[in-house]
Amino acid sequence: MLADVMSARPFLPAVLAELERHGIRPRPESDPDRIQQLLADLYRIRLQRVRLAVRKGEAAGSLGPRSDHGARVRELRDRYRLLALPAAHWRLPAPDGAAGPEVKR
Repeated sequence: MLADVMSARPFLPAVLAELERHGIRPRPESDPDRIQQLLADLYRIRLQRVRLAVRKGEAAGSLGPRSDHGARVRELRDRYRLLALPAAHWRLPAPDGAAGPEVKR
């Protein structure tokens, strides 16, 4: 466990900024796969809220008529664009001579 913490590389600044927008503040030793799963869960919750609002025909916040459903889904997808980047690429590169990203088998 201590070796994992000692070899932990910090997350890329752009990744940290994007995660911060969603209220996620990972530590350097945090597992990027677990953080990505948390972000994906948040995305699914937001998507379910949009779908529920459309089904109910309600105007929840900025939600408009059903015809805007596609636009709302695209906007949501754009806000969670970090999910398109594999979690293995969320950290700063390893220094020269150090081990690269771990390969799961």
